[in-house]
Amino acid sequence: MGQIQRDWHMLHPAMLQPFLPQIASDGEFSFLFIDGQFSHALRKLPAKGDYRVQSIYGGTEEAVSPDGADLASAQAVVDAIPFEIPLYARIDMVRGDGNDLLLMEAELIEPYLYPEQGPELGPRMADAIAKRIENK
Repeated sequence: MGQIQRDWHMLHPAMLQPFLPQIASDGEFSFLFIDGQFSHALRKLPAKGDYRVQSIYGGTEEAVSPDGADLASAQAVVDAIPFEIPLYARIDMVRGDGNDLLLMEAELIEPYLYPEQGPELGPRMADAIAKRIENK
């Protein structure tokens, strides 16, 4: 890390990630989990010529059915959470050079859950909440 980055970090703590060009070509994958169980997945794609996947920048989302290896990668992240399984989680990943999925973010606090791509989200969430209430 260069001196400017060290000085900046001392004043403004930040996490830096390298830019992966696969985001611009392949997009980003989000896996949604309710009470530790897979709910649905989507692929977020940037607008042509851009790298940002958010809709305010022209990005789009589409529901996807992940293969076993991709789902196992996302589930491994959820399984590694070192505290009680959260009620909901969104695991954002990007495809690496070796075609494996790489973790970009584990969103455990107020993630957007993409209900448009997961029509069963409402019932799954209600069941998970009821289960937690019953177990208290």
